[in-house]
Parts: sequence; structure tokens; C-alpha cells
Amino acid sequence: MGTCLCKPKHQHHQLKHHQHDHHHHQQQQQQQQQQSHLCQRRQRRIRTSTITTTTANNNNNNNGITDTHYVIINNNNNDIIDYGYYYYNNNDYFYNNGDYYYNYNEEEYYYGNNNKNNNIKKNNYNNKKNNNNNNDNNNEEEYQNYRIIDGRRFHNVVNSKYMMPCDEDEFERLHIQHYICRFIWQKNYSAPIKEKLESGGALVLDVGCGPGTWVIEMANEFPKSHYTGIDICPIYPRDQIPPNVNFLECNILDGLPYHDNTFDYIHVRYLITAFSELDWQIALKELVRVTKVGGIIEIVEDEIEPRNDGPISRLLFSAFFSDLRSRNIDFTVFNHMIDMLLATQQLEDLKLEEISAPFGKWAGRIGTLLSENTGQIFRTFRSKFSSYLGLEQEEYDKLVEAWYNELNEYQPFNFGYRFLAQKK
Repeated sequence: MGTCLCKPKHQHHQLKHHQHDHHHHQQQQQQQQQQSHLCQRRQRRIRTSTITTTTANNNNNNNGITDTHYVIINNNNNDIIDYGYYYYNNNDYFYNNGDYYYNYNEEEYYYGNNNKNNNIKKNNYNNKKNNNNNNDNNNEEEYQNYRIIDGRRFHNVVNSKYMMPCDEDEFERLHIQHYICRFIWQKNYSAPIKEKLESGGALVLDVGCGPGTWVIEMANEFPKSHYTGIDICPIYPRDQIPPNVNFLECNILDGLPYHDNTFDYIHVRYLITAFSELDWQIALKELVRVTKVGGIIEIVEDEIEPRNDGPISRLLFSAFFSDLRSRNIDFTVFNHMIDMLLATQQLEDLKLEEISAPFGKWAGRIGTLLSENTGQIFRTFRSKFSSYLGLEQEEYDKLVEAWYNELNEYQPFNFGYRFLAQKK
């Protein structure tokens, strides 16, 4: 690994926007498929994730139709192929409103020209989507570990400062956040670990695994190695997972239940809203302890507030930061992460990678997805953030809507960072 002890400079790895004519590309594919069968499978397997699930606000909602955002990722090149809405109703059938619709049973996308007349059996959709919540719905005792605030479920771990919910909506947000991250970086990891993962027998730990998307993708890509995901919120899958994966409900601040020198590679991502500076020091000490000599620790974090933003953005993020400060959260940890890694005195070959990404519809699909992901956080904390700003909740809602428009005017962006270190 190359040595780089510099602080973030924001000078390289800027995200390039590829201006593809996706609509024309889709039309060409449709014409080819129509020559054989209306709904043949695509030649390239693609994955999807939903962002949010909300009741459709239209005049055709007599049958309980629900609309859901989706995003389609091409696994061959990490390109975001398409995004939009799909529809389903209480009869367990999907209705698509465009070129794509999804068969959840076979986990494949299909498309066809006459798709308005095609609907696909939902195939026990709720069971597939909510595997992580089955036990919660059937066992009231589990709710003793959670608090319900404004209709959302939050953890009740005494010594954790983590602010985000632990429910299905957050599962979806984190799931799509993974694909945003993968697209921006064009990879799932930076550590020089590929050869070891391919050869087999490597032990990998993902700290703060959330819905387990990164873990499962890595396990499928490198099936000869073993992967463990831990999180204080057990929203990860509880069944239908690869045989080389296991998940554990665990708080790293209480210590990890593993021996010294256990893991070849440790991945940590997006814990910036979870730890104080002291918490980070405790967590890093524990990460170093369970990493093998020569093993790699990789930490991925983003700036919270975009740069070059406007007055509405600064106002909304001031409420966000007020809440983080009330929890003593270190939300600028990326500025001194290198110093903290060096302070362990057990790490070497430190490396920093940077990348920038745009916010808002002005930047196309990735900018839209990034702003929507942040917008969901603003809506999640509607009651609390509006109180910080001294606004009625209806006024706050209008402010959030105005924020989306402001993004197109100011065209903001933020930076993401990858910190890598090897244990001596």
C-alpha cells in the first residue's frame, strides 16, 4: 500500500458524469427483444433496490395502489441504468409505468413494449422485503429494545449515540445508499485484498453493516471467504443469505466478541452520525485488536453538508448539526481520522482517497438519488428539526421542498473519503 499521510485536499478523484443516451439505448434493446419474445430476460443481470414506499397521492388510488422508487444497477459496470417508480396494489401484482418491471421471485428485470398490459405476480413480496422484520412483527418482546418516535422505530441502546431509525424505511434508505456509494466510487472496496479474498479462507468484518447489502455482495463476489456483519440495529436479513455470511447484533463500544488477530480485512462505512471523538478512539482500538497482523482496516465516510450550497440548505443542515452536537457526535471526523489512526501506534501504510459527488436533479440520476437520500433524513426528523428552527411542521415541509429546487440553482457537491491502514 502506498503511504499518504496528508489531510483531505479535495484535489483528485472527482466524479466524472457520463452523458449516456439511456432512452435511446433502451429503445434499441427493446427492438432486439421484440423480434423474439415480448418479455425475454435481459442478457445482463441487474439488481434493484427501493428507496421509499409511500401511498400514491393521485385520483386512481381507489384500490390501495402504492408507489415505490426504484433504482437499477448494472453489476457489470456499476452504471445506474434507470430509476423511477413502480406500482403494486393489494392484489399482489406489480404494475410498471415504464420500460422495466421486476419479478421478485426470480430476481430478474424484464421489459417489453406492451408492458401496460403485463403484470407480474408479486410472489410473496412482503416476505422477501421484510425478512428482517418478521421476528419483530411476531414477538412483542423485541420491541422492548426500541423506542417509537413520530411513528418511527429507534434503537434503545443506552451507550449508543446513533441517531437514525431501525425500521423498514431505514433499511430501504441504507440499501439504496449502498448502491449510490458503489456507483460514485465504482467499487465496493479499495483495500488490496482481492487476491486473498479470491484464494479463499479470508475473514472479513463489516462494522455498522445496516441491511447487509455490502456484506452479501462481497460474499457473492468472493464465495471462498467468510463475511460477518455487525450492527446495533438488527435490520439485516435473517434468512436467505449466502452460506459464507453471518450477522450479529453487536455494539462495538461494548467490545467485539472476537479474539485478537481474527480478521484479514475490516470494512467500516458511514458511522459519522454514530460516534463522538472518544467513541471513535474506543472503536479504532477495538478494530485494531481484532485485525490480523498485516490485515487491512478501511473506513469510508462522507461530508454531511454539501459544499457550494444555498441559504435553505445551510438552514436545514444547521438543524441537523444542532442535533448532532446535542449528542456530542463528531461529524467532521474525516478531518482528523488520519491522526486518530496514527495515534493507535499499531497501524502503518496509511492511505487516503477522495472523491466528489453532486447533489440535485441538475446532476442527473446520481445527483437525484443523493439529494433524495438526504431528503429522507430531513423528513425522518421533521418534528425535531422544525423545532430547532422554530418552524411549524407545515412550514418545515415547504422548506424541504424548496431545498430540492435550490439544489438546481446552486449545484452543490460534497466529498467522500476512504481511509486505509495496515496493522503492523
